[in-house]
Amino acid sequence: GAGAGAGAGAGGFAAGAKVEARYGGDEDYFPGVIAAVNGDGTYDIHYDDGDEEEGVEAALIQSLAQEGGQEGVQEGEEEAGVAVESGSSSKSGSGSKGVAGVAPAEAEA
Repeated sequence: GAGAGAGAGAGGFAAGAKVEARYGGDEDYFPGVIAAVNGDGTYDIHYDDGDEEEGVEAALIQSLAQEGGQEGVQEGEEEAGVAVESGSSSKSGSGSKGVAGVAPAEAEA
């Protein structure tokens, strides 16, 4: 089992990743970066305010979105709803609109 905990552990955090963690296991999350990934699945964190903490469990850490805070924009829930409805009428050909976005990708491949 050498290297089993190396790289991204169960939490999937890598050294240098921007995260928020519950300092001291408290309820509040504070921004910081993963300073080190420990072999036992915990992490060392250097907080933005200068504090450092070692041996933090992944359960106390959450990743910070690095896309400029646009989380959930590309969830695609609307598309899923359309696809289900159009499936019932696809025999008449009127449901083809819902599938149009998928066709070009397949054609290129």
